[in-house]
Amino acid sequence: MAGSVMRLGFLIARHTPRAPRAAAIAAVLAAALLGGCYDTKTTTCVGGVVCPEGFTCTADGKGCVDVTNSCGDGVVQAGEECDDGNLDNNDDCPTTCKHAACRDGFIDMQGAETEACDPGNGVAETATCNNDCTISACGDGVRNASAGEACDNGRGGPAMGASGDSADCDRDCSLPTCQDGLANLEANEQCDNGPDVLTDTCSASCKLEKCGNTIVDPGEACDDGNMENNDGCRNDCKSNNTCGNGVTDDNLPKNRVTDPTICLNASTQGTGCAEVCDDGNQVSGDGCSANCLSEETCRNGILDVLGNGPSGSPPNPPEVCDDGNLVDTDACRNDCQGGAGCGNGLLDPATEQCDNGQSGSDTFNCDGDCTVPICGDGRPNAPAGELCDPGAVGANVAGCNSNCTLPLCGDGRVNMAAGEQCDPGTVGSYTSFCDSNCTIARCGDGDPNPVAGEACDTGGNSQTCDTDCSAPTCGDGYVNRAFTPTGAPGAEICDDGNTDPGDGCDQFCQSESCGNGIVEAINGEQCDDGNANDLDGCRNNCQTPRCGDGVASASETCDTSGNSSTCDFNCSAPTCGDGLINNQFTPLGAPGVEQCDDGNLSAGDGCSALCQIETCGNGVVEAINGEQCDDGNLVDTDACRNNCQTPRCGDGI
Repeated sequence: MAGSVMRLGFLIARHTPRAPRAAAIAAVLAAALLGGCYDTKTTTCVGGVVCPEGFTCTADGKGCVDVTNSCGDGVVQAGEECDDGNLDNNDDCPTTCKHAACRDGFIDMQGAETEACDPGNGVAETATCNNDCTISACGDGVRNASAGEACDNGRGGPAMGASGDSADCDRDCSLPTCQDGLANLEANEQCDNGPDVLTDTCSASCKLEKCGNTIVDPGEACDDGNMENNDGCRNDCKSNNTCGNGVTDDNLPKNRVTDPTICLNASTQGTGCAEVCDDGNQVSGDGCSANCLSEETCRNGILDVLGNGPSGSPPNPPEVCDDGNLVDTDACRNDCQGGAGCGNGLLDPATEQCDNGQSGSDTFNCDGDCTVPICGDGRPNAPAGELCDPGAVGANVAGCNSNCTLPLCGDGRVNMAAGEQCDPGTVGSYTSFCDSNCTIARCGDGDPNPVAGEACDTGGNSQTCDTDCSAPTCGDGYVNRAFTPTGAPGAEICDDGNTDPGDGCDQFCQSESCGNGIVEAINGEQCDDGNANDLDGCRNNCQTPRCGDGVASASETCDTSGNSSTCDFNCSAPTCGDGLINNQFTPLGAPGVEQCDDGNLSAGDGCSALCQIETCGNGVVEAINGEQCDDGNLVDTDACRNNCQTPRCGDGI
């Protein structure tokens, strides 16, 4: 509980002004702790946060807000511009429920237009944050007086060297002034050593005292006698503006900020771009690129295919990409060795659950689409043991079981979508209630089930089987008109349970006198009406009608020689509630055949009004049996316990 209380205090503190924040936290902690002792009403949010009385959960279930404050409920109320249902102040709708805006005091990090900083509510700027909510930096083109800038020409600042100067602004964002210690060649300065010293080579007007006389004096690399800074001789006569001369010519007019398309490359020569290095050669991979435009470090925005060599500091191996930023989850990581995206081995929590680095291939713990393998997610993952996937958790489909195995009669899983009524648990085996073809066992289905006591089953009387699924013999007491006993001239006409002749039915089960209108009991006749009407009170075999003989007599509603979809075994019409379980009859509105019949249509007594067994786990919420839920699975840690009760604190799970 202590963890929940501390988190609650933190969440409420985020949603409380600074001045009363300490008091609010103390009050919440006290209320929550007392609640633990006196069972004060609390609310457990879906995110695990526990809110005390007087507070309610935010819409995302990860925080608490005062019940009098609608901001955070996920519904835009009167006076609100937005409400995203959370306490995140760094998204497009902060906890003020007003649309995020620059200078509202919150850093907006969501959406297409994000903020790098925010100077605060009503504050124009700070020393570290510009008035457009970008990080203050000299050379960004935004003058920030609070940061001490007198000007800002947008040319990259001190890091760009002399190329960061302009006629009206020094590279350090100060106004160009002779003797300020910064030689601004664009402001017509040839030198600037600070306050003038008679013994140096820079005049009080910031002109070189020797350079420009067309004579290459000691210390000069060239002297063309003109003031053109970007030709073959710089205005300070220190360089011929050529990469590889050992002098970093950062004075050239273009740079990465002003001309990124030209200057952000590591190979093209003669671009007119300001040099960032010059190690005296035109070889890449040694800490300075062959064109002197890259210091060969990661995140400088230049692709250095050779890196900076074995002695580079810090080491930078050959780069795969370089986007020049510090975002580690975009198309190029911060190590310049690859980009973000599913399959690169780098987990992106915003869009990925996992990343196996296999570029679309599955592994046992991660699907190729960077989601965690779940049976039912619609993506068969063979390394995770899935042979198929039904596309919904816990569902059976014709081609796949709910456990992501292929349907097979005998696998122990009843897949009705695949046509199974039951499953014996072993391929080719029988149980007392299930045939080997996964249909419910019944005499007359044409599948002999020895476990259910069937000696044979031909779907009715035949030469080899009686309708009660026993082997036919003359003398078994059962007349099988499709069976011809050995030596008989034809099929059985009678069967008196013996093979004695002279008793009305001979040893070949042929009738000795039936049909003569005289009941010959000695011959096994029960009746003899002397006619050929088989539907009256006497069968044509001189036997009285009986239920189960397959002929519906006048006294019978029906007779199908046992249970069927239209007739109970006692020759009455089947109905749910008649006390007879007919596993061939489906009551109107029932999902399947009768599973039980307790002689009534009352629910809550173990057998429903549709004659289905009432049990926890059948996927139907039976409130009359005390069920609060029923999700039809065996997962005891989801939203419904295996005892069909909703989870609650104190249930031991």
